[in-house]
Amino acid sequence: MLFRSRVALARLPLDGTERALCVKSVVAGRWLARLLDGWRPSLVRRAWETGHALMRRGIPTPRPLVCVEVPQRRGTRGYLVTEWIEDTETALTAVTEALPRRPRPDQGAWLTAQCRRLASILRRFHACGFDHRDLKLANLLVSRQGTDPRIWLLDLDEIGRAHV
Repeated sequence: MLFRSRVALARLPLDGTERALCVKSVVAGRWLARLLDGWRPSLVRRAWETGHALMRRGIPTPRPLVCVEVPQRRGTRGYLVTEWIEDTETALTAVTEALPRRPRPDQGAWLTAQCRRLASILRRFHACGFDHRDLKLANLLVSRQGTDPRIWLLDLDEIGRAHV
């Protein structure tokens, strides 16, 4: 593993209200990753820039709020803070845990709505020249509300520009 990362939910008071934030910490794990640290933008910097690029193009992703890079003796540690979207879960959790608990007819309707929404997002995503190198159910965020078909893309450090 070139990089090690951790993700945590942080709740901070902001303007008199508590705000939920997602904090991702990334550090170079292997010597090759530490060597590349000095030659290319860090993963958190790329995720920050990609998040804003996706938002400008109307592609749903949690809004990037803060990007911090801390130089250390053994490579740079990066932090990316994004908004936490309440009442959501990964698509993996939705499919493996929540979907089987729904009534049979609702399962098909939910899957159809989600697949159509995801296809629309990916069509726009690819038309804008992006490529997600780690697209999987764990990197998709879905609403827990059965009537809400919204989907958000996660793990933005694995998104690159497609070579066309």
